[in-house]
Amino acid sequence: MQNYLIELNQDIKYSLLKLEKNLEKCLVVVNSKNILKGTLTDGDIRRAILKGADINSKIGKYIKRKPFYLRNKNFSKNNKNKKAIVQEAIRKIKDDNIDVIPLVDKNNKVIEIILNR
Repeated sequence: MQNYLIELNQDIKYSLLKLEKNLEKCLVVVNSKNILKGTLTDGDIRRAILKGADINSKIGKYIKRKPFYLRNKNFSKNNKNKKAIVQEAIRKIKDDNIDVIPLVDKNNKVIEIILNR
């Protein structure tokens, strides 16, 4: 899961290295207590650079602050239909481009990363 998480106070260079390492297009942005703060995509970084950011700029200004996520109450520990639940949630918001989905508890703490493949 750590390959998909990045803390809010990190810079663009570090986020690019993490994106390269995990081979996805998205990182889940958290604070030091793993509380969900947003997401950061390769497109967000590209737009930030076009607006004048450099590789040392902090990512906080460029994240999507209202990301798509799921709550763990929707899943049981032995849920064999996790993929079906994820697909139904994505279908409802009509966005097929979601690859990385944070699963959060009631306090918005990220407890799992679901890959939509």
